[in-house]
Amino acid sequence: EKKSIMHVMEDKGVNPKSLQHYFTYQYGPEPETLTIDVNKIEPGHYFVKEIGKEMEIHRYWNPYFNASSATKEEHIQAIRDVLYDSVKVHMRSDVPVGSFLSGGIDSSIIASIAREMNPNLLTFSIGFEQRGFSEVDVAKETAEKLGVKNHNVFITAQEFMDEFPKIIWHMDDPLADPAAVPLYFVAKEARKHVTVVLSGEGADELFGGYNIYREPNSLKMFSYIPSPGKSVLKALSGALKEGFKGKSFLERGCTPIEERYYGNAKIFREEEKA
Repeated sequence: EKKSIMHVMEDKGVNPKSLQHYFTYQYGPEPETLTIDVNKIEPGHYFVKEIGKEMEIHRYWNPYFNASSATKEEHIQAIRDVLYDSVKVHMRSDVPVGSFLSGGIDSSIIASIAREMNPNLLTFSIGFEQRGFSEVDVAKETAEKLGVKNHNVFITAQEFMDEFPKIIWHMDDPLADPAAVPLYFVAKEARKHVTVVLSGEGADELFGGYNIYREPNSLKMFSYIPSPGKSVLKALSGALKEGFKGKSFLERGCTPIEERYYGNAKIFREEEKA
């Protein structure tokens, strides 16, 4: 935890480079943090530090992007096998194990697999008082279909305000993801019943958990427009007032797909930060 290092640091200044990244991606990517001279170990790496020697950082894993000749059915089975193996490993515990359950694809898959390994699995869900912002009803329905017990708790606006400073403290570095708030409260509730909990966090990119992933189909029409034409249309979209119907659709349709993808999380565009 970075906060433990901060106690012995003299310079606790803000890292301007990481701050710029935060205003784009909603977080500060590894290896830097928002604090000067404090770095994180990048994913797939480990370090070795011996007395009297410089710290050595080693990479132990590389992503594999080579095309596969496997069929769709073989890919589905491979994903299923990996999921089962992962849940099985995480279910090995001498203490009670539970699972978060929102009713979405990711947490439902994990809870379903965990239920096969532990029929007495406990699941946990979080809800809000405001209508339209709570997933508890869907989670309860999913729990009934899976045959698992579901613990749910509703949080109020006042509870959020009371706990907000503590949520920020636990983060070390800021993270502009509103899901961090319900995650904190559901973890707090789960701790009353279990010691280990499984989560579907981070799986949306694998299982299409966001509606934004349907967008490329609606933007296919732009693939027939030559690049010069797209440039003109994009410039036109920039001249339209904010809130003008179709402005965002036009802008995204004229933007390369890779830029649209990482742009989903942007707070500010580069020209806005400048």
